[in-house]
Amino acid sequence: MIKIDQVIKDMEDYLVNCKPIKFSGNKYAVEMDVLEDYINSLKHNLPAEVKNYKKLLMNQDQILRSAQAEAKSIVDKALQEREALINNNDIVKEAYKIRDQILGDAKASADAMISDATEYSNQVREGALEYADTVLSKASDDMRSMFNVFKGASTDFLSGLEDDMYTLDRNRNELAAMKNGQPKASASSGMKADIDFD
Repeated sequence: MIKIDQVIKDMEDYLVNCKPIKFSGNKYAVEMDVLEDYINSLKHNLPAEVKNYKKLLMNQDQILRSAQAEAKSIVDKALQEREALINNNDIVKEAYKIRDQILGDAKASADAMISDATEYSNQVREGALEYADTVLSKASDDMRSMFNVFKGASTDFLSGLEDDMYTLDRNRNELAAMKNGQPKASASSGMKADIDFD
């Protein structure tokens, strides 16, 4: 099928080559049958060209719609990815919140355990000191009873027994100082010996 622009070009070439009519100014001699052929060719090819242009326009519209649809798809996907990132960010924040809560609970529990252990240790220490004081007190009382029983006996025995009583009293004083948080007391004046009694 001949294109319209080719028909027009052929027609222009034909008209350029037509011979002018003498003494007629700008008039040229044209063969009517040739000109009619060109006109008929234009009439015949014009509808096809129009259809081609319409088809091209339709294709352009289709391409445009396709491009718009693809652009919309890209935008929708970007929005979905953005929403996913926001959701992930919320998940991360929640995870940090839970982590901080767990750490806080663990620290509080550890502090409570340390406090309980310290209190228990103090109670055990206080109980041990009380028990030691009771034992020493009983030993001192027993020793005094023995001293009174054997008061008329040998001077050396009584002297040693008295030293032991002084030692027991001193140990009790040291225990009392420990219970009250005082430093170790020095031997009281008048004590005859500085020997611990086992």
